Amino acid sequence: MLGAWPILKFLFRVVAPTIPEILSTISKMKNQEAEQPSHKQDVEHRIADLDRRLAMQLDLIDTLTTQLAALQLIVRRALTIGIIALALAVIAIAIILVLP
Repeated sequence: MLGAWPILKFLFRVVAPTIPEILSTISKMKNQEAEQPSHKQDVEHRIADLDRRLAMQLDLIDTLTTQLAALQLIVRRALTIGIIALALAVIAIAIILVLP
């Protein structure tokens, strides 16, 4: 029993300076556990925000696709009218040159 006291004193001297570090580590671990749900909620909020932005972009892409299809139709009609006008102009020039 007499040999145990010096060993206990030595262990207490070695462990005693590290007690504040141990307490701060435990406190940090508790804080991290408290922050994890907020971090999870933050990630869920970011995912929801990304999902909302993606939906908005898809709506914009659909709108642009519809507008592009309408523009192609207008260009086709303008091209058809231009070709017909060119053909009529060639016919008119041919008539003017042949009839005099």
